[in-house]
Amino acid sequence: MKKVCLVILSLLIFQINADNKKEQPIPENQFGIQFSVEKGGGSSFGLCWYKPCFEMGVFTSITWDNAILKNERYVPGVFIGYRTKITPTTYFALGVEYITIFGKIAGTKIDYYHIGSPYLSIEKYLFGNNCMILAWVNPYKFSLYKLHGSGRILKNEVLATGLAFNYMF
Repeated sequence: MKKVCLVILSLLIFQINADNKKEQPIPENQFGIQFSVEKGGGSSFGLCWYKPCFEMGVFTSITWDNAILKNERYVPGVFIGYRTKITPTTYFALGVEYITIFGKIAGTKIDYYHIGSPYLSIEKYLFGNNCMILAWVNPYKFSLYKLHGSGRILKNEVLATGLAFNYMF
């Protein structure tokens, strides 16, 4: 339900901003605070740096599930990519993302957990270019991890998606 509400809100914001005829130039160098929601209900927050042809950021997520699942995870990550302008306030970006996970899964300690993936995104500036909403897709995610007392595991995921909101300063 949260995802449906977020998608509807995103579409409304895109439409409201499309009606705004007074477009201001986007600054050459912007920093932002990002909040994102991804497929499966995960969420994260982070800091981002945007230039006309470049973007990078760091983000994190901390998860404590209920006592039955016994999941405790700290999930830091980084992304870096290339951007190109589509319209005066819309950008297309592609890049790579790296995530690592620390903690426990089902009560078992994580020895190591690494995730790498390419991403594609559409980024739209809103409200005088102080805010940005973006949608991204990871066409393929490659995961390598080992839980304490078990063997190494390779896992692949196809088509992970997400939405993010940035406040720019």
